[in-house]
Amino acid sequence: MRKFANDYLVYLLLMAFLASIKLSIDYLFVAQFRAVSQALVFDWKFIGIWTVAGLAGIWLSHRTGFPSMMDASVSHLHRF
Repeated sequence: MRKFANDYLVYLLLMAFLASIKLSIDYLFVAQFRAVSQALVFDWKFIGIWTVAGLAGIWLSHRTGFPSMMDASVSHLHRF
């Protein structure tokens, strides 16, 4: 069960990093994108959709027998 919690933790940390990028674009830098579609990538709804889809993907990967994200038995060559 610990391996499963690590996968969720790693993914949620990645989503938190994406949210911090969103906040830095909104408050620290001027949010100027060339196209509206580029700005929509950092919309809160889009970040929420990717978070839920990623968590569902982790859950499904465990149910189908894929190894954990940081499984020690998988070499870096095969992982990347």
